[in-house]
Amino acid sequence: EELRVRAPLVAADSVDVVVSNCVLNLVEPRSKRRLFEEIFRVLRKGGRAVISDIVADEEVPEALQRDAELWSGCISGALTEEAFLKAFADAGFYGIEILKLDAKPWRTVAGIEFRAVTVQAFKGKQGPCFERNQA
Repeated sequence: EELRVRAPLVAADSVDVVVSNCVLNLVEPRSKRRLFEEIFRVLRKGGRAVISDIVADEEVPEALQRDAELWSGCISGALTEEAFLKAFADAGFYGIEILKLDAKPWRTVAGIEFRAVTVQAFKGKQGPCFERNQA
């Protein structure tokens, strides 16, 4: 933890774009919030994240979360669509947009539908807005 704060591997405000394809759901649940915060931290103002991942149509029960095969298959760690979008907002992103959401489930397990979603979100709308009467 100290090394992460004192000497992070990627400097803050140093990246234009973060792209991820189906790996965020592999992060342990208690670290997901920090993951979104770190993506936000490394992006420059005006930078964007384009993240594709698997989301669920309902909460994944704890029994499924403990299933190693489902975990490695990108099922157990899936957030709901709402929680996925909220994670971006909670980290400070704006302009959050679903670029693609598969209508047909990729997989259904125990009645829970899992589908791919691609989201784009931006950093840079932090701080007060000033009216300068330009428009």
